[in-house]
Amino acid sequence: MRSLITKVLFSFLLLTLSADFIANAQTSFVLTKEKGHYYTEAAINGSPIMRIMVETGVPAVIVDEENFHKLCSSIRLEELAIANDASLDSDRRSLRIKQIFRGEVAIGDLLYKGHIYVVEAHNHIVVPFHRLINTQDSTAILIRFNFKTNCIDFVKSKMVNLTDMHFFPIVQYVPMPIFESTLELSDADGHSAEFKGKFVFDLGNASHLFMCRKSTLPTLKRNKFKLHPSMNASGNIIGTGIFAGFCKIGSRKKNGISIGITKKSWDFENDIIAYVGPSFFNKSIVVIDPEQGKIYYK
Repeated sequence: MRSLITKVLFSFLLLTLSADFIANAQTSFVLTKEKGHYYTEAAINGSPIMRIMVETGVPAVIVDEENFHKLCSSIRLEELAIANDASLDSDRRSLRIKQIFRGEVAIGDLLYKGHIYVVEAHNHIVVPFHRLINTQDSTAILIRFNFKTNCIDFVKSKMVNLTDMHFFPIVQYVPMPIFESTLELSDADGHSAEFKGKFVFDLGNASHLFMCRKSTLPTLKRNKFKLHPSMNASGNIIGTGIFAGFCKIGSRKKNGISIGITKKSWDFENDIIAYVGPSFFNKSIVVIDPEQGKIYYK
């Protein structure tokens, strides 16, 4: 009888420890949305829980000097040479890059391998979530962005039914996920245009779509689209844009949306049609399969 009680207690202890391990292993991330951007919380290199900006449209982990020294002082990183005027540029601001490192950074129970940009004072620690890998389970390769429940998780293929989903083929994954598709546009005045080419799946984009100026503006002007001042999620004018009565990328359609025209992007600016934000997939699910080179969507 005593032996049976001992076995039961031992089994219960194992289950309890396993449950605690699963609860503490962070491979899923709850998202909060503020001004069109997504944030989550996770430990970085075993730190206390930190607030992180979730991205797929940046080339590296971006962190300010103070947090870099606090979070990365105990890990081995390779410092790379950079130009004195190195910066991260966008329509809204330019951030001076003070140092660039290469190495591994733990985000929750996932691992990031790549560059770390140390910048001047910055409000957020920015992490490219498509670059994270599950080191505890190499078969959990799918990255599921659930915009219904505001959650990101890293899962096995058998946990997701992909048969009823459309997909975009990925043509480049690092530093950002770039896919090929066709963009169809029309406005309320009967003007229309079609663009075939490459798009960035940009989780940090607060708008449905940002079109790249060099690759799209000549066609928009030729087809007599009317240009309007464009605003960011805070209502600040940041450039020009168009109002699309109808917009379609692949099989996904949107009606009555404003589309900004961005002046600056990364080095592949001439090759990219637009940056596609999560609002384009609102209340839906997007799944990235890095091994098969596909972005699935409903």
